[in-house]
Amino acid sequence: MKESIVICSGISKVYDTVFHQVIALDNLDIEIKKNKLTAIIGPSGSGKTTLLNLIAGIDRITSGQIICCDVDYSFLSDDQLAAFRRQNIGFIFQLYHLLPTLNVIENVMLPLLPYQRSLEFDLREKALQVIEWVGLGNRINHLPAELSGGEQQRVAIARALINDPLLLLADEPTGNLDSKTSFEIVRLFRTLMEKKDLTIILVTHDLRISAESDYIYTLRDGRLDGDIRKSLFSCSNL
Repeated sequence: MKESIVICSGISKVYDTVFHQVIALDNLDIEIKKNKLTAIIGPSGSGKTTLLNLIAGIDRITSGQIICCDVDYSFLSDDQLAAFRRQNIGFIFQLYHLLPTLNVIENVMLPLLPYQRSLEFDLREKALQVIEWVGLGNRINHLPAELSGGEQQRVAIARALINDPLLLLADEPTGNLDSKTSFEIVRLFRTLMEKKDLTIILVTHDLRISAESDYIYTLRDGRLDGDIRKSLFSCSNL
């Protein structure tokens, strides 16, 4: 059984602008271990979100190779990649992206509603289950405006879990939360990893949050340093 769920080999992402090319990722190699929490840190503009989008198949690499869950993205069409993502990957956005007119359970069900007839499970029952997992069983009929920031993030996490993903990608999931709530979210990630055999990749600016992970990598100018967990723990300000 392979230990890595994601293998990125020599991946680059280049954006063409009117005046010049922007190199977002530059010949980057990284392997993500199964059933671990991996943190990606680095300054704004270093390529963290780009890396998540490429692993999610939301965007395409310019060069290199991405293998996720033993599938080489190079051989997938856009439709096949979208289907693969729907079946295997959950994505948590920094700004939640909850629809304000839908209540909690409706927001959680939303990603799979178009496919409801073909599902092998009852979508509403599954939504109730994942909402319970994130501790919001008493909030299913509340609108996003009636929830705290931490509760809205939990709804976003539940929505990302509705498809039973193997890989959960979280882009600054604690960026808009206070320290106490941020650590509650990280503890929730740990609990979900144990319950669901999840692998989680977390992008964050917060070194205290990243220190709770199993692996920590830093991105600078589209290039990746190795696992820096030991050096972080040796810093006196952590």
